[in-house]
Amino acid sequence: AGWRKTIEAHLGGVAGCTHLREMLFNMATAAYQTIPSARQFKAQQLGLPEQVPTSPPPHVGKCMSWAFDGPVVARYYPMFYRKPETH
Repeated sequence: AGWRKTIEAHLGGVAGCTHLREMLFNMATAAYQTIPSARQFKAQQLGLPEQVPTSPPPHVGKCMSWAFDGPVVARYYPMFYRKPETH
């Protein structure tokens, strides 16, 4: 069973709460997107040299806030930033 089916099985109907289910549905995505930052933070704490990525993380280019031509990518992943196209 997938993430959503598991949540429904344990928190569906009167056994749970619609609000909790809706938050949990999105929790996996939010948690997954924090992994690169958590790894970078841990490496900094250990004094390891900063690794420069050679390819964009999987979440870059998948939503408007992580658009290749947006300010977030320009700030955190300037090596993958693309200037906006003019039409």
